[in-house]
Amino acid sequence: MAEKEAETYIIEVSRRLNEDERRLRYLEQRVEKIENSLTALEEKVLESINEIKIVQEMLSTKISELKERIEKLGENVFKISEEAKKFATKSDLKKIETFIDLVNPITSKFVTKNELKREIEILKKKT
Repeated sequence: MAEKEAETYIIEVSRRLNEDERRLRYLEQRVEKIENSLTALEEKVLESINEIKIVQEMLSTKISELKERIEKLGENVFKISEEAKKFATKSDLKKIETFIDLVNPITSKFVTKNELKREIEILKKKT
């Protein structure tokens, strides 16, 4: 009977070992899947970081270009404002308009020599 108990004990130990071995293989497979997932995730993160760096460099370049363009625009605006200071003002234009109206042969009346002589004679007689 001791032999039968020993045999039963050995069978039970063997069954437990097989079950433990199966569980261990299952855990090893799960660990391997997790490692593969982590590796894939790390690769994607590294790719994303590289893409972000490229985009960041592009944006930095574009920002620098925009900064240069804005500076040039500022210089141009300054030049235009300096030139605008040289423009005629509204009052200057009014003076020019008045002068042109005075000299305009169509709207102005000019005096002939004879008319001027008569007026001078009249003024002399009055004085």
